[in-house]
Amino acid sequence: MENRKIKIYLSGFMGAGKSRIGRTLRDKTGFQFYDSDRVVEEKAAKTISRIFAEDGEDTFRELEKQAIKELARKEETVIIALGGGAVLIEENRKIMRESGYVIYLKSSAEAIYERVKHKTHRPLLQVDGTENVKEKVLHKIETMMNERDSLYEQADLVIERDGMEAEEVADKIIEFLHIKLTQ
Repeated sequence: MENRKIKIYLSGFMGAGKSRIGRTLRDKTGFQFYDSDRVVEEKAAKTISRIFAEDGEDTFRELEKQAIKELARKEETVIIALGGGAVLIEENRKIMRESGYVIYLKSSAEAIYERVKHKTHRPLLQVDGTENVKEKVLHKIETMMNERDSLYEQADLVIERDGMEAEEVADKIIEFLHIKLTQ
């Protein structure tokens, strides 16, 4: 598979398992793995939560776009776990289409909620009050997913990942890549 230097972009909503699956894929293929959120944090020298709080979402999106550009220029085949909102920027989608394959890790709102409910570092999922928190967060997840779904669906491969282990998802991606790269 290493003949062509491609980028494998793991896309999907926050909590879809992009980073975990990316690390699993790295272990199975030997390709380098990058998490675009970690690249942003390293460049900004602060957490995503702090960037949102201190500089705003627009600043974060610009930093994210720069990270994706940088990763797309790597001279090797790499796996890139994207932030959940990376698809919102047309330039990001163009870079991904031109440099590799986009894999959409699709999950239900309920599955996302179960994965992120105890995480406090998700600035876009913060809700006011202490009553009906689950309903408020689920509503927010569903709303954001509905806004992004048509963008996520533009992927080269969509994997319905609810109920699947990271190993199974990685195997599906490897099978897809094998087919694409031997055509």
